[in-house]
Amino acid sequence: MLWLPPARLRTIEHNLAATPSNLRPGTNVFSSATIHTKGAYTTLIAATGEDTHLAYILFSDTSVQATRTDALVDIAIGPAGSEKVILPNLLAGWKAGAQWGVGQLILPLRIPAGTRISARSQSIIASKAVGVAIWLYEGADNPIWPTFIEAEAIGVTAASSIGTSVTPGVGAGVEGAWTNIGGPTTRAYDAIFPMIHGGLANTILTGAGEQWEVGWGGITLGEYFATANTSEWVAGMFPPLPIFQPVPVGTQLQIRGETSLATGAQAKDLAIYGLVG
Repeated sequence: MLWLPPARLRTIEHNLAATPSNLRPGTNVFSSATIHTKGAYTTLIAATGEDTHLAYILFSDTSVQATRTDALVDIAIGPAGSEKVILPNLLAGWKAGAQWGVGQLILPLRIPAGTRISARSQSIIASKAVGVAIWLYEGADNPIWPTFIEAEAIGVTAASSIGTSVTPGVGAGVEGAWTNIGGPTTRAYDAIFPMIHGGLANTILTGAGEQWEVGWGGITLGEYFATANTSEWVAGMFPPLPIFQPVPVGTQLQIRGETSLATGAQAKDLAIYGLVG
């Protein structure tokens, strides 16, 4: 019997600056001077050193007290002027500085060696900066986990930089109703993951712990934790990993939530992303 050694990730590549920051580690990516419009691409990694099979992405420092800060970020690959978006319209608003509540993703992305990685953003606020940090785990010749080349955003309205409003159940620990995210899927996915913003209907958040279930047909596929803060930032989702569940074409994806609040549950803005290999 042929024995294959276990896959190992040999190198880590990142876009951290020479001087650390407790607000926006990585690269500042600015939205357009026109609201809800993508700005220019900003390089995160000029050229990957080896084939990537795992990526950690962090969004930070978009929150402003008593203000909605809805923002969407695209992650792209390819040379300047020929970028291809592989992670579209990621919810990146309502994030605190890196010392508090950031947005995080751990995705088994497959990116070839020598690839330029860039990002662009849009926001409800003109010329808004979002911190985008990325770590690439490279060098696994035969990874034992499934890998993906791109994602599709579900339940996002790019014209207003938002996802889909979902209200958790009324009362501490009470499940809310399932809310449809987007329409029935038109593409098959190999895995899915959710992301979260603050509330669409208010600019004053109440501090709360929240649990959000992702599923379809009233069946829960996975449950995530997030926390809202009175300084208008939301941290989560935790864990920042996909649900490795195949999703067939024609599936109506859903989210429902519960809160730690006994009264005054606040709706949050959510989206789901489908990964394809």
